[in-house]
Amino acid sequence: MAKVPFLEILPGCDGMGEMCGGLQNAFVTEIMIHEVNNSMEISAFFQQAPAAAELSAIEGRIAGDYGLSDVSIKASFPKELDKEKIDDAPLFGRKIKVKNVSPMNTLEASSEEVVVVGEVFSTDSREIPRYNATVFSFEMTDFAGSIRCSRFLSTDEEKEVMNKIKVGDYITVTGTVSYNKFDDDNVLEFRNIWKTKRTKRMDNAVEKHIELHLHTRFSNTDALTDPKALIKRCKEWGIPAVAVTD
Repeated sequence: MAKVPFLEILPGCDGMGEMCGGLQNAFVTEIMIHEVNNSMEISAFFQQAPAAAELSAIEGRIAGDYGLSDVSIKASFPKELDKEKIDDAPLFGRKIKVKNVSPMNTLEASSEEVVVVGEVFSTDSREIPRYNATVFSFEMTDFAGSIRCSRFLSTDEEKEVMNKIKVGDYITVTGTVSYNKFDDDNVLEFRNIWKTKRTKRMDNAVEKHIELHLHTRFSNTDALTDPKALIKRCKEWGIPAVAVTD
């Protein structure tokens, strides 16, 4: 069958029009009805990737409207362009094959090389005139822990790394962790650094958790959650409802 507007052929879903990027912009490309098991298969094109919970809700509505035992939707949608382009060139040292990444909250002083991945949230440097050198440091987090990374830079080539690492960068770092007297803490002496693509966290649970007591930034001194960001995240994760109790 030719492309038919979704709501034209399945008008019972009109009340769910905001789902899947807008059902008014969706099209049905094929429908198969199986009389033997009283089911329907629908191939449809949506303007954005639908969440599992959205498809489940739409399938349930269609099954109820037509008295079907089962409805399944095969969804297609535009593939999003990767907005975060990663430069393969290492920021320091070289890019190596990574087998295991260490959570930052488990790091301890050791002679073994570790690998950490996270976001840079501060940078600083101090000059050592006596040796015509610089100690460059940055702090990064994997949102479960954090670590200060530092290195003594003696050549102009090594010092170029100071212009390459910025707050907000998401990077992979390899090196060894040891106690640093100057910082009075364990510090990772970096050996290799390169930018890394962020892994987007998703909620893949079939049965979603519905929060019934959530505060936003409109509850003074109590929360920092932005309402728009909250709704966007709920939509991305397929969470159908949330109770805001400011």
